[in-house]
Amino acid sequence: NTAFTNFRRSDMILGDGSYIRVKNIYGNYELPPKFCSKIGLKTFTVFIQLQNPFTITQYKGLDPETRSVIPPLKIFTAGFRLTL
Repeated sequence: NTAFTNFRRSDMILGDGSYIRVKNIYGNYELPPKFCSKIGLKTFTVFIQLQNPFTITQYKGLDPETRSVIPPLKIFTAGFRLTL
C-alpha cells in the first residue's frame, strides 16, 4: 500500500510529450525547354510528395499527436508529367 501511495504522488507517470512532425514535403523539377525540344517534348516534370515522412520524439507512449495506437500513415508518391 505504501509503495502504491508513493507511486501516485511521484512524477513517474509523467513524460515528455514534445515532438516534431514533418507532415508534407513536395518538390518537382522541370527539365529545361532546350533539352525537352531535343527529345520531342514540350515539357517534362519529375515530382515527389511525402506525407508524414517522420516524427522526432522520445515519447514512449502512443502517438503524441493523436494519442491513438495507429500513427498517421506515411505516404510516398513520385511520378512525372510530360506534354507532347
